[in-house]
Amino acid sequence: MYNLNMADELFNNEKDSPSLFDVQLDPVAQQHIAAIIQWSRIIAFLILGMLGIAVLIVVAGHGAASQETIIPGFSASEGWGMIITLVLVAVLIMGVWLYFLLRGARLLKDGLAASDSNALANGFRFMRIFFSISITLGVLSILGSIINIF
Repeated sequence: MYNLNMADELFNNEKDSPSLFDVQLDPVAQQHIAAIIQWSRIIAFLILGMLGIAVLIVVAGHGAASQETIIPGFSASEGWGMIITLVLVAVLIMGVWLYFLLRGARLLKDGLAASDSNALANGFRFMRIFFSISITLGVLSILGSIINIF
């Protein structure tokens, strides 16, 4: 009987005590995460705006110069087809890239509001993926610039 009461008491104490992985954020850490959320959204919406403007420029350029040769060695329709394909690929890549940024910001916001360690961890995981893609795009951009120089 003594062992059963002791086991029940230990079990109840484990339920009441905070887990090793529970979030205990001080106000400064909460402010930093809130700033990350705000800047993530600002950056995402600025990039989306610039992407939209770029698409509008391509669409307007297609209407204004539909018969002119855009890419040497290709007819006008082939050149515009390649440009539109490249723009669609860029929009797709940027959309996936920004999805990770916005999803990470949303999960961080939800995790911060509910003090949910899983949501915070997932938010930081999405941010890590976003920055990994950013580094990859940056390296590819630098390599492309170096190749164009030579």
